Parts: sequence; C-alpha cells; structure tokens
Amino acid sequence: KKFNLNTYKFHAMGDYMRTIRFFGTTDSFTTQIGELAHRALKAYYPLTSKTDTPAQLAKHECRHCVLQWLAAGAIILSTSQSPDEVPPPGKRYHIAMSQNQPVSLFRLLRESNNDPALKKFIPKLKDHILYRLQNLDVSYCDHIFTDEDRHSVIIPNNTIYSIHTMQVHYTTYDMRREYDTINPRTYANVMVLSGETNPNHPYWYACILGIYHMETWLNNGGQPVKHHLEVLWVRWLAPLWNNKSGMKHARLPKVAFVEESDTDAFRFLDPGQVIQGVYLIPAFASGHGVSSLCHGKSLARPGGELDNWEAYYVRMRVNLFSSISSINL
Repeated sequence: KKFNLNTYKFHAMGDYMRTIRFFGTTDSFTTQIGELAHRALKAYYPLTSKTDTPAQLAKHECRHCVLQWLAAGAIILSTSQSPDEVPPPGKRYHIAMSQNQPVSLFRLLRESNNDPALKKFIPKLKDHILYRLQNLDVSYCDHIFTDEDRHSVIIPNNTIYSIHTMQVHYTTYDMRREYDTINPRTYANVMVLSGETNPNHPYWYACILGIYHMETWLNNGGQPVKHHLEVLWVRWLAPLWNNKSGMKHARLPKVAFVEESDTDAFRFLDPGQVIQGVYLIPAFASGHGVSSLCHGKSLARPGGELDNWEAYYVRMRVNLFSSISSINL
C-alpha cells in the first residue's frame, strides 16, 4: 500500500500527547483485552437457548467469576499465610513481624567489640527512637539528646529482632505500582530524599546493614507507653563534589562511603523515608580500598570482604534521571 496522508492514524498523531496524559503511556494498555473478552462471550453462546441471549451470557459470566473467586480462596487458605505477612494497603513498606531471630544488643557489641560500625550503636539507636517517638524531623537529626533522655528509652530485655528482607512500594513514571525487595546480603542499597535545605543533589544514598523491629517504651515521667518500631541500620554514601553529573554533563552521579571518622557514617533510618532501591555500579577505575573503613572484617562488609570499592556510579531510572536533571539545569 502506498504511503499517503489520508489515513486516520496520521491525523490522530496530534492527539497522542493528550491521550497519553489521560490514559498513560501507550505500552500501558492494549486492544487485546477487548478481543479476548469477545472470545469468551463466543464460548458461552453455544450454552444458551438463543432466547434472551444477553441475559444468559451475563449469568454464565457471573457463574464463571464466582467459581474463580472460590478457587482463589481455596488457594489462599491452602498456603496458610499469616495476616502479618500480607502488607497493609497504602503502606510505603512492609517488614515482617517475625521474632525468629532475636538480637541481644550487649551480646552483639561484645562479639564485635572493635568493629567501628558498632561504635555508639546503642546511643544512636536510642537517639533514633527518641526522634521517632517525639515526632522530631529525622531528616536533619540536629537535636542533641542527653544520657538522661536515652535512659528514658526502655527496650525489653535489650533485644531487637532481625528480619531478612523488606519491601518498598513506589509508583513508576507510567503510574504503575511496583516494589523493590531489599536484602542486606544481596540488594541492600536504597535512596532517600536529601535533608539539606539547598541540596546540590536531590537524594542521599545508603547501604542497609540490618533490618530490625522492636517493642519499646518511653518513660518520660508519666505512664510508660508501649510502641512498636521498625528501623534500618545503614551505612551512608555521599556524592563526590568534584564529580559533575546529570543531563548537562552526560555523566552518572558518583558516590562513595562516608569515612568511619564521621560520627554519622553509620546511623539508623526510618523505613518510611526510603523511596526505592537503587543499583550502584562500582567505579572500576577507582579500584578497591580501605580509605572509608580501615578495620578489615566488619559487619559493614557483608560476606567477609576486607575492603570496598572506593566509589560507585548511581544507575538512574526515569524518575531519578528527571529529578537530577531538573536540579542540574
């Protein structure tokens, strides 16, 4: 067929932008759904008496849906999934409430006494709990708590509970719901919004070292109130200021671990602050090194590694790329 401008598709091109904004991207919908639905009605047609056909087709369709619903209910019951394992609707993240892996805080510190990753582990944990329970802004963490404030935090038996994974739910650029499964042993890097007032880079990055939940009380002179908290133990990465990145420079953002001498190199993070997981690409040209952590074997290096890559590149997704580009432009 010869090329011509008289076909409808060329005249509809002007409406593509408005249609995408209204319905979503063109890969979000398809005509196959309607075609398959039409095929299902054709399958039901021989089962009717050809009298009042629409009503009989509707009854067959309704009966088929009820049977599917019953079958799905039987599958759910057979899996014996506990209600705690089902993420509540509308929550940004999901962490299981299992208590199969208790962690004694004092035993943890005793077994890794010289590990710089555990320096002031309990005071930092209690500071984070105070921030959360007093509804302070955890993005800045500029408030200084006294030892008396920390003594008001009660953790029963000084025990917290470790969890293997967490799910972070987010909305993609084409308005779909997705989630990342964060595992400290395999896929541990996440991104959060920068807490700086005028950031040069819109995000902060962290490597999750542990996922915990605990029961805690706050004894501030009145009746102690029980709270349940979920926390992430993280090692922070910082952008390299001498690296120019973004759309203007056609380069990926470059980050490196914060040095162990910085008191904020290892901290606790509210899981609700996590936007999504992020993939860090080792900067091979920078090589391995111990400039950020000189201890050797450490809980901050899963798998028994003795060093880290000196720097990493942040692999950008569509929404991350657009946010960084807007700041750089």
